[in-house]
Parts: sequence; C-alpha cells; structure tokens
Amino acid sequence: MPQLRSYCRHQVGWKIKPWLRALRLAEAERALADGQSTAEVAAALGYTDAAHFCGDFKRARRMSPRRWLAWLHWHRTVTGREPVAPPVPLPQARVWPCDQDFDWLGVGEMELEIWREWEGRSSGLNVES
Repeated sequence: MPQLRSYCRHQVGWKIKPWLRALRLAEAERALADGQSTAEVAAALGYTDAAHFCGDFKRARRMSPRRWLAWLHWHRTVTGREPVAPPVPLPQARVWPCDQDFDWLGVGEMELEIWREWEGRSSGLNVES
C-alpha cells in the first residue's frame, strides 16, 4: 500500500482518497446533469443509500445535489453555456516500466539495467544495451 500511495502522489499529484473522491464527485455531477435521480447516482457510485451520497456531495460542493442542479440550470440559462469545472487529474498512460517510474523509489541506473536484463531474459528476448 505505501508504494501505491507514493505512486499516486507522484503520478497524479494528489493523495489517493481525495483523488478518488474528486473522481466520484465528477461522475456524480455528470449523472445528475443527465437527469438521474440521487438514488440512482448513489447506487451507481456504490453508496449504501441516497442520504449518505447527499451528505458527501454537500460536504464537497457546499450545497445539496438539488441546489446544485438549480445552480446548474441558472448558470446555463444566464450564460448560455456549461460551467467549467476544475479538471480532475488522471495519471498519464505510459508503457511500464520506464525510467520515470522509478524516480519516486530512488532507484538508480544500475538497478534499471538489472531490471532490463531480467525483463529480457524472462520474456525470452535477447536485450542488448
């Protein structure tokens, strides 16, 4: 688990829980804007009940889902466009492992060479440096 925390912190720039909470909130906002009920959204996001979801939503957005929908409708009506939400960072898709993946572990060039040799042998390829 410490490696996962460290990886998430260095690749995404956030701690795991706040990042997952932000992803869930972004998904909840999309579903609510598409017309799903709070009960449907809560069930889709894995909440045990709608009240728990509404409480989490209110803590994060400082307003209930119903009030947020009213604000969204008002914003669309007044400005004629969608509000811009702050983006939730996603880790970059890369082929693992690459040299950058080991920076957060403090692994040097010698360890990377050992890894590359081992990877080449285990896959049956002849890896030449």
